[in-house]
Amino acid sequence: MARSALVALFCTALAAQQPPTLPLHPEVVLVGADEPLPGAAFGLGDGGVATDYGELGWREWDCVTPGGVVVACRTAGVKLTFPSGRELLLAPDGYLHLRSGERAGPFAAGVELRLGDDTLVRVALNPSQAERLRDVVVVARTRALQPWRKGARSREAGRPTAWPGQHLYCAG
Repeated sequence: MARSALVALFCTALAAQQPPTLPLHPEVVLVGADEPLPGAAFGLGDGGVATDYGELGWREWDCVTPGGVVVACRTAGVKLTFPSGRELLLAPDGYLHLRSGERAGPFAAGVELRLGDDTLVRVALNPSQAERLRDVVVVARTRALQPWRKGARSREAGRPTAWPGQHLYCAG
């Protein structure tokens, strides 16, 4: 039986105060599930991706998914910038962070994010090293790119392999 949990990242500081006059809307929605499902199965719209699907490719040192999500890898973490304007950072501390301060996690060994265009972003962290960001592989259909390998920038073809860690569906 698959275990599912829906986590919406809201502004928790406002929720603890008086009820806001404007409704709060999640910036990014994360759904955890043990079984692979297409992102559309959750009914969250387009997931913050472009509907004009292209190909997985490079933009300088960054990857761009078929739905237009830019995956930028730096020592400060892996930042996903969605065509909708939303941003999500997986920091070396293992938490997923939003600019507004909300966070989810920790994911000590890393996490696999399935985006609205069904691209997989696999981020491996090494909890026992000073430089925690170890590897990043972006997989779209049968193509895989590796923008971060062994703690440094890379522009290599990756290998689509099984992911043993936490799986999250990400709608930005």
